[in-house]
Amino acid sequence: ERGKKIAAYRADEAKQVNAILSKTQQKRLGELVLQREGYGALGRPDIQAKLKLSGVQKTKIQQTIQAHRQKIQSLFREARAGGQGGQGFAQIRPKFEAANKDRDTKVAALLSASQKKTWASMQGAKFTFPERRPGRRRPGGSNA
Repeated sequence: ERGKKIAAYRADEAKQVNAILSKTQQKRLGELVLQREGYGALGRPDIQAKLKLSGVQKTKIQQTIQAHRQKIQSLFREARAGGQGGQGFAQIRPKFEAANKDRDTKVAALLSASQKKTWASMQGAKFTFPERRPGRRRPGGSNA
């Protein structure tokens, strides 16, 4: 259910954005989205299709991503329980980064050399995103 809602939202959002951006800008935006999502993007059916993942790979990747989500949710609870607002998240940040690195290592290990090459090309030229600051909300209310 949640996946269907997210897919519908993404499709609507893409339609609106694509009406504004040139084809070159659309391509680059897609690359940046994949860079930002990291290996977590491999849970998306469109990305799985482009990488030609096998059924076994899809299952193992979904399991890894689900375990990662549970770990992240646990870390959020831990940070909130600290009662220090943004400071609680700042203290837990290394654990978030370690969880992301663990997920990325496990997912990367499931890909063939050819799939890794395709994944790298799908992300385009490396972009260094500004560091997220704890306690700061993005427009729209999300801090993700």
